[in-house]
Amino acid sequence: MVERLGATQTVDVRLRCLKELRSQLEDSSGTDSSLILNALRRLSVLDITLFFLKESLIGRTVNDLAKRHTDKEVVSLAKALVARWKAVADKSYALPATAPAASGGVASIGKQTAAELAMRQKVVAKVAETMQKHLLKPKAGSEDGVVDAHKASLHALAQNVETAILSE
Repeated sequence: MVERLGATQTVDVRLRCLKELRSQLEDSSGTDSSLILNALRRLSVLDITLFFLKESLIGRTVNDLAKRHTDKEVVSLAKALVARWKAVADKSYALPATAPAASGGVASIGKQTAAELAMRQKVVAKVAETMQKHLLKPKAGSEDGVVDAHKASLHALAQNVETAILSE
């Protein structure tokens, strides 16, 4: 059974739940539409970030349902989810119209071209992704509480980095 995803759950738990929902959708693709609709409805109430979309691959499964399923309600809900998640991705990768020249921070060094901003955004996204992939692994002999605290701190840091880039 899929656990309820709360704001305080760790990255690993949230990711495991999304992967379980993806598996349920893939396994029930030829069965009763009510199972698929139930899983899609659960996905529709979740706030899913770009990180979770990339790591769980849930978007591919839902997009496949939107393209291939015969039930109109499944197709409609799947298309709505795909559209919402595309907006999340677009927002995460969006470039500001102009570089802020005097907003403080890194951007205050002067005007930057769109290519420079894009490169900087890619670097920061890669750093955040690397942190979440490699630094969240528990070290041998560490206590679960300490590991969970480190995971939560690193996840918060990665979200802050992503937010800082988007707000520039």
